[in-house]
Amino acid sequence: MREAFTEECPPLPLAYFEEPASAEPMPVDLPAAYLQLSEGYAEEADRARTLGWLIRAEALHHLALLTHPDRIATHLDEMAKELAAL
Repeated sequence: MREAFTEECPPLPLAYFEEPASAEPMPVDLPAAYLQLSEGYAEEADRARTLGWLIRAEALHHLALLTHPDRIATHLDEMAKELAAL
């Protein structure tokens, strides 16, 4: 699986990794969601919950996007529909 994944990743110039992330805060009125994929991300899920985000949890692992793409896609689709209805 790792080999198949890395083969699809294009080489990126070093400058890509040196670019700082934006320090701009997200607008507080922007609907947001967080899909927690393992207990290792409990702190992030708690933070998202305190911000009023839609939270879903699936007891998988951080590579679930590669190993369980259908389950993740279903969650993301459902969450997007819930956010759109707000």
